[in-house]
Amino acid sequence: MSVIADNNTPQTPVPGHTAKYPTPLHLFYESYLLADATELEEGLKSTLPGVDLYYSTKTNSLLPLLQALVRKGWGMEVVGPKDRALASEAGATGERTLLNGPAWTKAALEEALARGVKNLTIDSESMAELLGSVLKSLPQPLKLNIALRLHDGNSHFGFHPHKEHFERAWKFLPIDSIASLGFHIHCNPPGSIRSLEELTSDFRFRAQRVNLALSCIDGTPWKNLVQFCDLGGGIDSPFVYRLHPSENSEFHTPKTAAAFRDRNLSVRFSLREAGSELGRAVREELGLFWEGKRVMFEPGRAVCTRALSTLVEVKSVKRHFYPDAEVILTDGNTAILGPVHRGVHMITPALKARPISISTFVYGNLPHSGDWLFQDMKLPPQHVGDRLLISHTGAYFQPLEAAFGHTLPIVVRADRDELVAKS
Repeated sequence: MSVIADNNTPQTPVPGHTAKYPTPLHLFYESYLLADATELEEGLKSTLPGVDLYYSTKTNSLLPLLQALVRKGWGMEVVGPKDRALASEAGATGERTLLNGPAWTKAALEEALARGVKNLTIDSESMAELLGSVLKSLPQPLKLNIALRLHDGNSHFGFHPHKEHFERAWKFLPIDSIASLGFHIHCNPPGSIRSLEELTSDFRFRAQRVNLALSCIDGTPWKNLVQFCDLGGGIDSPFVYRLHPSENSEFHTPKTAAAFRDRNLSVRFSLREAGSELGRAVREELGLFWEGKRVMFEPGRAVCTRALSTLVEVKSVKRHFYPDAEVILTDGNTAILGPVHRGVHMITPALKARPISISTFVYGNLPHSGDWLFQDMKLPPQHVGDRLLISHTGAYFQPLEAAFGHTLPIVVRADRDELVAKS
């Protein structure tokens, strides 16, 4: 087993059994997954005891990843029938599965309820009407935990926190099918949050939005049914940095790319710190009404980012474009990764170390500009056949890969010689 490291990321072991597998391939590191999940959970519970965690399966729905988190006691948040089926296969019960997609079909909703799913989020009057029609058609009433998604002020999702808006949804829901009501809110910052102050501010806003919604139903019978709130996800992994649109120019300029990358990796906080501080902020904002009630989060990339790394092979080297730089093309079908993560997943030679370091532009295998993975990376000179490791590709990398004429990567466990997903 060789160990790959660079100036900004922890050591990543590359097991010897990967040599027999064709590239591109993903390596699944269960130990990293569980370490990061444990760190975030312990941080949250240190200031917000009783917090309930549901993993966001859309971030990465690799079956052994889901199974590991289910064994750990986490619930599964799903936004579509495929991930709902995978969550069930991983061992998540209906009580520990949360349907959170804004547009389920009638057939998929009926199947989920038949499988015992008890937690649902709705974000529109039409989805409330669909859910109500399904519930009224059942031979026996079900008791469900139903959350209304709240509009965050910017997106196109959720209800505005007004009594009349809530009533438009509730009029479709049979009262005898509601075990408890709740509110759900999620914000999606356009780039990574860079400080604990920004993180806690974000979640304070969410908690304030929940309390605003609660105040809108004072004096109604609905308030007596409110027993939980779901504050969503959006907690970044400290090992990656997502570009803000305003930073694109700085990142794509060769003279500033390396310094930009190093600067933004150096200011990250730990998952334990993130959990502890946002838990404290949320508890302060929610107040006494929520003491003893369920407070839920839906972490995704915070825990699965390090769960995968990706091995690719150099297929072409171009040295005639620049006098002091190389352009290399790999077999990595990784175009979709680019806009989200390419500034932070460090890439280093996995097999052959060479003393000279030069500026390198790294592409995948797709014939368009979106396949630009890394700009101005300092790498030894590359040769056809060299293998490169892209670290920390667990979040959104695999679910968003585009086939586009190419075979998708296989997935191999890092801790033992086992193929867990075929192309």
